[in-house]
Amino acid sequence: MSELEKEILCQSTDEVICPHCGYSLRDSWDLQDDHGKLECDECGKEFEYYRQNLGVVYSTYKTEKKDETAAYSALKGEKK
Repeated sequence: MSELEKEILCQSTDEVICPHCGYSLRDSWDLQDDHGKLECDECGKEFEYYRQNLGVVYSTYKTEKKDETAAYSALKGEKK
């Protein structure tokens, strides 16, 4: 398989990658829209991009207030 026939990894990447030549758009975070068309700065070919906003999400829950001193004492085998 020649270099031109190799598939370029351009799905779920940290930066926009030209699917034609593999050029990495270093300022991908600067794009205003989540979808659009771009012309590659390297090869000049047009392509479409999609931005997916995936990230870390935290969840918190209330816990019941417990007598920590009694629980600690029970673990050590002490009687209160």
